[in-house]
Amino acid sequence: MKTFKSYDQANKWLLTIAKKTNNDALKAVSQEAYKNVKDYTYYDEGTMYLSGSLHSDFSRGIVTMIAPQVRRLYYGDYSAGPGNRQAIPLWWEEVIRRNAKNWKKMYIQLYNYYKRWLDGI
Repeated sequence: MKTFKSYDQANKWLLTIAKKTNNDALKAVSQEAYKNVKDYTYYDEGTMYLSGSLHSDFSRGIVTMIAPQVRRLYYGDYSAGPGNRQAIPLWWEEVIRRNAKNWKKMYIQLYNYYKRWLDGI
């Protein structure tokens, strides 16, 4: 168990863990969210979903799909054609509802990893 000589030392240790965890978790969780979105987005030729890999900035936690049909399909046009049978309008809300606990677990695992890693320093 890590022991500290002062409050400042403990605070700096926790701040270091939080910074490392936040940086890595932001990228990991946004990449995982992008993968999860595929289950609920319309997928005919794949241009809409694949636009997310081009326009997203995972290191900043930004997942963005830019295609002409995104807005129309997201807000409720059910005439999307063949493709993903699980596709639904407002897919992001469903992705969050189904996966938020898993994303939280990812963050906790990274936090605990860095806590153990910094404990040895």
